[in-house]
Amino acid sequence: MLKCAVVGATGAVGRQMLADLEVGAATVELQVDLFASPRSQGLKLLFQEKPPVLRVWDEGCLGKYDVVFMSAGSAFSRQWSPAIVQSGAWVIDNSSCWRLDAEVPLVAPEVNGEVLKAYTRPTIIANPNCSTIQMVVALSPLQRSFGLQAVHVSTYQSVSGSGQTGVDALQRELQDLDGTPSSPYPARIAHNLLPAIGAYEPGGACEEEAKMIAETRKILALPELDVLASVVRVPVPHCHGETLWVRLAEPASYTEVTAALAQGEGLQLYLGNQLDQEPLPLEWAGQPHVG
Repeated sequence: MLKCAVVGATGAVGRQMLADLEVGAATVELQVDLFASPRSQGLKLLFQEKPPVLRVWDEGCLGKYDVVFMSAGSAFSRQWSPAIVQSGAWVIDNSSCWRLDAEVPLVAPEVNGEVLKAYTRPTIIANPNCSTIQMVVALSPLQRSFGLQAVHVSTYQSVSGSGQTGVDALQRELQDLDGTPSSPYPARIAHNLLPAIGAYEPGGACEEEAKMIAETRKILALPELDVLASVVRVPVPHCHGETLWVRLAEPASYTEVTAALAQGEGLQLYLGNQLDQEPLPLEWAGQPHVG
């Protein structure tokens, strides 16, 4: 039996982790314990048709798990993840805390999962930013077949990227056009577009753009790759969209490019030229593939 903990289980990502573990439990015997902040006590979640008890993580939890799925934010992960690893558990961390740490693997399994073969003992495994993940899944088959010289990306990111507070803010604003308390956004999101995600950095890029650039280079092991990112938050509950412009290192025809993409792991290729044949957020949210 694999003993797992989900820390931050009541957040949007934590709930999705739990749903994915539910699927995994069909093939692997799992014990799953859930942890959240004290303010979440009393919330009801289900796993395998049973309501696990929500607990607060403390030192007494160390040494009890094989894998800890961490979705409680950077500060919490920085405080606890090294100790969890020292106690003998793997940590899969969803925060931005460890992504660019040279000692921590940054992994999109469909793209560079093989890097984990080098780790024979528990360690922290960082997962990329949500917008970076789907982009590298699409880039990976092109990199393998033709090489990459440059990538320009524009994103159209749903409010779920801000967690449950983003989803709640959009829902409240759609019902009350006079304003929304406790929104994670600097301006109204309903009926609007926000042309930056995170604070602006000295070079002029916003935080999300800088993440996409640095993380893409690390995952693809292309530290000099020319990456230009432009990000926009859109009033859509779930499912990010992106457009990519790519310069390949080798010449390739349309047929060769689409054939390479068709073989991409985690990628579902659509070649239709009509809207009813395109992957759209309303239908695509929750799907396990990039479309």
